[in-house]
Amino acid sequence: MIFLLVLCIFFIVFGIVRLKWNPVVVLFMASLFVAQVFSLSAVETIEVITKGFSKTLGSIGLIIAFGTIIGVFLEKMGLGEALIIHLLDGKKKSTKKTALITNLAGFIIAIPVFCDSGFIVLSSLIKNIANRYRLNKTVLIVALSTGLYAAHVFVPPTPGPLAAITLIEANFIQVMVGGLVIGLITSLTGYLYAVKQSDKSEQLEPQKEKSMVKPSLSGVGPILAPLLLIGLGVLANRIEAGELAIVQFIKFIGNPTIALFIGVLWIMWLARREGAQKRVNWVENAFQKAGPVLLVTGVGGAFGAVIGQGLEVNAASFSYFPPVMGLLLIFGVSAFFKSLQGSSTVAILTTSSLAVTLLPSLGLDTELAKTFVVLSIGAGAMTFSHVNDSYFWVVSKFGDLNTSNALRTHSLATAVQGIVAMSFILLCFLLLG
Repeated sequence: MIFLLVLCIFFIVFGIVRLKWNPVVVLFMASLFVAQVFSLSAVETIEVITKGFSKTLGSIGLIIAFGTIIGVFLEKMGLGEALIIHLLDGKKKSTKKTALITNLAGFIIAIPVFCDSGFIVLSSLIKNIANRYRLNKTVLIVALSTGLYAAHVFVPPTPGPLAAITLIEANFIQVMVGGLVIGLITSLTGYLYAVKQSDKSEQLEPQKEKSMVKPSLSGVGPILAPLLLIGLGVLANRIEAGELAIVQFIKFIGNPTIALFIGVLWIMWLARREGAQKRVNWVENAFQKAGPVLLVTGVGGAFGAVIGQGLEVNAASFSYFPPVMGLLLIFGVSAFFKSLQGSSTVAILTTSSLAVTLLPSLGLDTELAKTFVVLSIGAGAMTFSHVNDSYFWVVSKFGDLNTSNALRTHSLATAVQGIVAMSFILLCFLLLG
C-alpha cells in the first residue's frame, strides 16, 4: 500500500509539473487509476467519484464562493490598502516597525483574500512607503509576502484550509483558532527573517512626511464578523438548552455558510456607492476566481473517496507509525507536493485526500488530532515557495526583486516559516494531544 501511495504521488506530480496538465485532469486520472488498482467495477468507480465530488462541494462550495466575494470587494475597494495606511498613520517610520505593521496587516487581509491578489494590490503601496520614508524596501516586501502567506495556508475561510477541514472532517472552530495562533507565530517568523535584511543595508534619512487622510477601517468588519459568528455558533451548539429560540438563532447565523453570507451582505453594503454595475461585475469576477478552486476541491474530494474505498481494509499497514511520526509524515508529503508542483492549495487538497483514510491507523482520528493534521498539512504546503510557484513570481515581479534575491529572501523565509510552524504544531500536540 505504501508503494501505491508513493506511485500516486509521483504520478500526480509528474502530470502537473512535467506534462503541465491541469490539476483537475491529473487528480481525476489518479482517481481512475486507483480505482483500477483496487479492482473497483465501473459502476462502483463512477459512484464513488461522484459521491466524493458532490459531498465535498456540497459542504464547502458556498463558503468558498462567499469568501471569494468578500476578498474581491476588499481588493476592488482598496480597503486592504486603507488598513495599512491607517495603521501607519501618525507613527514614526522605521524599517522594523513598518515591517511589523505590514506583516500583521497582510496576515489579517489574507484571511479572505488570496495571497497573490493581496500582494498585487498592496505591493505598490508598500514600495511607495519605502521610497517616501527611505526604508529598506526588500524588508517590507518580504514582511508583506510572508504575512499574507501564513494566513493563506492556515486560516479558514481561505479555500485551502477550508477544503482540508472538509476532507479531514475536522472541527472548524478548533482549526480556526489553531490556525490563527500558529499562523500568527508563522507570520511573525517571516517578519523576524525579513528584518535581518535591514542589517545588510544602510538606513537612509526619511523625507519630510506629508499629511495623509486617515482612511476608514470599515473593511475589517466583513473579515472579522464571520469569524466571530462562527465562534458563537460553536458555543451555541454546546449549550444544553439548545431548543431556546435565541440559541437556535445563534446556531443559524453561526453556521459558516450563513456567517460568510452575512459578511457578503456587509461588504456589498459598504460598496453601495460604487454603482450597481460595478458590484455585479465584482461578484462575477469572484465567481471566476472561485470556479477553478471549486473544481480542484471537488476532484480532490473524489480522489480522497476512491483512496478511502480502496484502503479501507489496508490502512492497518500504517499502524506502526506513532502519532507524532504520523504528523511528520503528513507534513513531509504536503511539503513534497508543494516543493515539486508549486501550488499550496493543490498540496493541501491532495495531501488531505491521501491522509484521511490513514488517520485511524496513525492514531490521529480524534477531533483534536484532526485539527493538528490540518495544521500540519498547512505547514507543509508553505515549505517552500520557489520558482515553480506562481506566488513566488508575483512577489518577485511586483516586489521588484530579481530571481536570486527573491530566492534568498522570500523563498528561504517560507522554508523557515514552514519548519518553525511544524515545530510549534508538534510541541502543542505533545502538550495537548
